[in-house]
Amino acid sequence: MLEIPLSWITAVATCRSARGLQPHLQAALELEFGLVPVCLTALFSLRERSNEATRSLLYGLAMDRMLHVALIANILNATCSPPRFSPQKLARGYPLPLPHGATGVGLSLRKFSPDHFHGVLLASDQAPGRIPTKAAERRASTLGAFYRAIAAKFEEFGDLAFVGDPALQFVDAISYSERDLFRVSDAAAAVRALQLISGRRGVARKGTDDPEPVAPTRQPTAANEWPEALEFKPSAVINIVENSRAAMYAAGSPARALVDAFNAAYCDVVAALDATFNGRPERYEGAISNMYRLTSLARSIVAIEHRDGEFAAPSFEQA
Repeated sequence: MLEIPLSWITAVATCRSARGLQPHLQAALELEFGLVPVCLTALFSLRERSNEATRSLLYGLAMDRMLHVALIANILNATCSPPRFSPQKLARGYPLPLPHGATGVGLSLRKFSPDHFHGVLLASDQAPGRIPTKAAERRASTLGAFYRAIAAKFEEFGDLAFVGDPALQFVDAISYSERDLFRVSDAAAAVRALQLISGRRGVARKGTDDPEPVAPTRQPTAANEWPEALEFKPSAVINIVENSRAAMYAAGSPARALVDAFNAAYCDVVAALDATFNGRPERYEGAISNMYRLTSLARSIVAIEHRDGEFAAPSFEQA
């Protein structure tokens, strides 16, 4: 389980303004974004036209992470704290250090396996049947508890904290419903967004720290039963390099050329998202276009044998 230092919760609780929450929300944005390549790499490792239920789940998890990123960005913009999508932070390669000193589940690029992805679900507080650690029992060191602490502060600050430019709010009516991705203009909308992200119905009332859990809005139903309920064929998993890096492949080789092209396109996606969430929504179309290109490049990369039955993989690092 991903464990959040108690100092995070304390720091959030002592914030006196919405601006003070900015570094915490930015760290959450980077963590949520960092989970996207983890999901996509596992998806790319599944041979096409195989393990369809698992493929659907992995795609849904990646979409959920991007939904969380968009909602956090809307909260930041609503409180006059621009979200930052920097290749230096978001395209550093893997294994990815967890932000803000978080510990527990590490973020690595691996081929799909039930055990690995149960860990990913634990990292996002979305796996059923968790065995609570002492920290989790204190309800102060999970990602969900962190989000709920921020939501409680927004309830305390009220609507006066939301003075950002409404034109910076982002929606994507094609990929997400209005129920899931919405504009944030007041405390109620911010709390609703954080509840959706954390998978909880509400923050704790005074005198109790026991909010009622609910399933995340866009989480596929199968995820609540995963992995046992999903049919899975290990033989249809490509044995890709773990935590691939461009430097692993010889300069001038087909694998290196494709990995370099993938990384250039990935950095373009990050830059386009930064522009999209900071006043240039017309750049979003370019981000989507490059996302489709990433899929095509990834399929070509994982078809190249690197060494002794191990195949190349994307590295999601700065070109």
